[in-house]
Amino acid sequence: MARSRPRRPFDFWPGFVDAATSLIIALTFVLLIFTVGQFAFSFAIGERDDVIDRLQQQLQALALKLGLAEEKGRKLEDAVAQLKATLATTERERDAAHQRILELEGRMTVLQGEIDAHTVIRKELNRQLEALNAALAAAEAKATEKERKLAELEQAINLALIVRLRELEQYRSELFAQLKAALEGNPNVRIEGERFLLADDILFPSGSAELTPEGRKRIEQVAQVVKALAPKIPRTLPWVLQIEGHTDRRPINTPQYPSNWELSTARAMAVVRVLRDAGIPPEHLAATGYGEYHPIDPRDTPPAYARNRRIELRLTTR
Repeated sequence: MARSRPRRPFDFWPGFVDAATSLIIALTFVLLIFTVGQFAFSFAIGERDDVIDRLQQQLQALALKLGLAEEKGRKLEDAVAQLKATLATTERERDAAHQRILELEGRMTVLQGEIDAHTVIRKELNRQLEALNAALAAAEAKATEKERKLAELEQAINLALIVRLRELEQYRSELFAQLKAALEGNPNVRIEGERFLLADDILFPSGSAELTPEGRKRIEQVAQVVKALAPKIPRTLPWVLQIEGHTDRRPINTPQYPSNWELSTARAMAVVRVLRDAGIPPEHLAATGYGEYHPIDPRDTPPAYARNRRIELRLTTR
């Protein structure tokens, strides 16, 4: 009989080792799977972050574009509002212009009617003007003839005046010569051109228009010479003996003679009255006072004053 082997104790270690090895392998595989998964997950998260970053950047760009678009929108709204206001103003102006056009058209209609009426009036005025021009031409022809006759008349008058002046000059020369002869030897008598001068120192007292006896005698001598000459002067020569009174520039102011004008005029009138009383017709006498305004010596000296105080006689015509 076979001898039985002795029974060895049960060895579980190899199994445990195998189990442990299997477990380790399984764990290692799980870890590997986890690591790979973790890597894949990390990679996926990284890509997701990149995508998120890109999306955020795009979002920021879109936000910026949106802000710009909103700003442009506001500007566009402002521009649209201005355009609307301008359009409203333009419409009001258009309405006003249209109303103005209607008014102007109405005025044009009225003016056209007035123009038509004025055209009729103008035609009538032209007709009347033509008639007036014809009448004016006829009148001008008559006026030319009258002017010719007037020129002939003026020439005749001028010739007559020249003849009269020559005659008057002749009688004046004769009168002055006779007066000078009648008053010969008197230093206060002189002839200057067409004037016969008598110094009033021998005629009047100072400041008076009353002739002295010597002065009245001299004037009466003048009257006799004029009376003797008067018949020789033709009746067709309307002669006048003009008496002119002159004073010096020293002022006078009295109740009777407020100025030299009154004094010179009064002295001329006193001489005229003596000549009239002596028989010279009044229509041949005239009196004028010039005061101190026509001096023959402008100096302020006693001799100049004496020369300027005078009575002048002029033989002239009316």
